[in-house]
Amino acid sequence: MTSSWTVVPLGELVEAARGISYGVVQPGQHAANGVPLVRVTDIREGRIATADPLRIAPDIEAKYQRSRLRGGEILLTLVGTVGQTAIVPPDLAGWNTARAVAVVPLRDPAEARWVRFALSAPQTREFIDGRLNTTVQATLNLRDVALLPIPFPDGRIRRGIVEILGALDDKIELNRRTNETLEAMARALFDEASSYDAIEAPLPDLVDFQEGPGILARDFRSSGVPLIRLAGLSDSATTVLAGCDFLDPAMVPQRWSHFSLRLGDVLLSTSASLGRIATVGPDAVGAIPYTGIIRMRPKNDQVSASLIPCVLRSRQFQQQVEAMGVGSVIRHFGPSHLKHMTVRVPVASAQRALDPLVTAGSRRIEVNRAESRSLTALRDALLPKLLSGELRVPEAERIVGKAV
Repeated sequence: MTSSWTVVPLGELVEAARGISYGVVQPGQHAANGVPLVRVTDIREGRIATADPLRIAPDIEAKYQRSRLRGGEILLTLVGTVGQTAIVPPDLAGWNTARAVAVVPLRDPAEARWVRFALSAPQTREFIDGRLNTTVQATLNLRDVALLPIPFPDGRIRRGIVEILGALDDKIELNRRTNETLEAMARALFDEASSYDAIEAPLPDLVDFQEGPGILARDFRSSGVPLIRLAGLSDSATTVLAGCDFLDPAMVPQRWSHFSLRLGDVLLSTSASLGRIATVGPDAVGAIPYTGIIRMRPKNDQVSASLIPCVLRSRQFQQQVEAMGVGSVIRHFGPSHLKHMTVRVPVASAQRALDPLVTAGSRRIEVNRAESRSLTALRDALLPKLLSGELRVPEAERIVGKAV
């Protein structure tokens, strides 16, 4: 960081009337028509998952007005996967957060993107790591959140850096939305084909499934074989996602090799965000899924491998997941529940007609994911250099201009 740059504690940038706060301590049972709650597992890759929120009773939420979202705040995870951030979009106004998520309302919401990038800077990450309480699980206190160092050069430099890094984020987000559309198209084709000439069969007759092992924290390593956890489960299981720990390569063949992921495996979340689906890409081959994630593969030729994601995203399957989920606060299910599920799949002739269309869409999705991985790596490489002053804005603009 250049000596001319000011560094301010995060607390000085916060709206004084609200301050930094954490959310609901005891959310109680899931209330179908209640207030949606953002949890740690909902914050990943800089955005907030909204598909399957925990909802809490309005009378419980009313006690936590300080953490009630208005839009524009920064959310920061405090427990477990500490330091993940996202900016609250306007359409989440009225939501609240869980105890493990800090709400940071800035005096100037226009600085939210800058502050979020600053919170990812190496010096800020080092500060967080040095303040963590790890007695039970990693936890960051609010008083330390207020002290997080935020580099604050003049406005022209801040705007230039935000424009560069934001362009990469925007392209990554565009790819994600495009992939969502492609997946929705595949699901619609599958549902249409299944509504006509189809077979209905017990899920275990078509799909082989296996839940990831429970692995103790003492076996985690800072590098090695990736361990895919719920917090790191996105549309594409990947080793670079937040929430990914590692295992000793020497131990995997002895203890966990039969859990190793293959290209094209489909992963299903069984806790928190029930029924979330991810497909194993090239950089997650050989990774180990953690407990709470079930690996799915076709058992026979009754269902094409390319259609497994469609089966799991189908309305019929997701409704069964919702109905079978148990637990009042964090809902979950397991392999024993899957044994009792049935699914509808198109007959063989319809699958043969559908397979090329779904496969073509899947290939385009993987191209977009590969581009996003490349752009993410570029952003993560540029960010510390820009926020330290090592790399100037004009030079970074030339680099990014060749990539987007």
